[in-house]
Amino acid sequence: MTTEPNEIRWCPEIGVYAIDRPPTSCAHKTEFCKLYCYNIPIYAYRGVRMRERDKRNEDYWQWLTGQRLYTQLSRKKKPVKRLRLCTRGEAFSTKEDVQKVVDLMRYSSSTLFWIPTRAWHHPKLKQMIEHIALNKHNARILASIDPSDDENQIQQLKDDGWSTVRIGANQETRYRCPKTFEHKTGHCATCTKGCFSDSRVDVQLKLHWGSAVNLPYKGWGTKRLF
Repeated sequence: MTTEPNEIRWCPEIGVYAIDRPPTSCAHKTEFCKLYCYNIPIYAYRGVRMRERDKRNEDYWQWLTGQRLYTQLSRKKKPVKRLRLCTRGEAFSTKEDVQKVVDLMRYSSSTLFWIPTRAWHHPKLKQMIEHIALNKHNARILASIDPSDDENQIQQLKDDGWSTVRIGANQETRYRCPKTFEHKTGHCATCTKGCFSDSRVDVQLKLHWGSAVNLPYKGWGTKRLF
């Protein structure tokens, strides 16, 4: 690249900055993901533009290092206190990605990195994340789960110290995300009880689209993205 790329975007819906990747990075997707990814309607309406953005996002991800991110964040008018990886795509697609994220967190130590991930489905990646990333002081890593996941595996995640975030099949014992249940736009910028809790937490999200559908996930005949 001849010019320095910068694909850090401001997301007013959640009130934080984000770095995204294309759906091809979702190496650990579930059957639920394939049927009900919240990106499906976005790609349906903005297909060509989204795929162009996907290429830029992935090029940026491959270029990114801890030092480069720190430099870009330092240029913002106000300190970037929270950063989402990723609103689209998977931050921990490979073991190299885990090492990259650790490098990002190390350089930008005053920024909280919010990372919902399906990488826990991969035993070696799960172990690697636990060993070098999960307990970093500025890591807010949550195992992303859904109705297609096994309840015994979910319990094991909790036993291993993972926070979890669930979409579909609402469970009343979980913390109900105010952004999705109460439509509090930008609430993620100040939330301390949900994904940004400094203690282990279990979060429940409301379905992003088609929430009137009241069927088991296998019955949802939505258009596949992958």
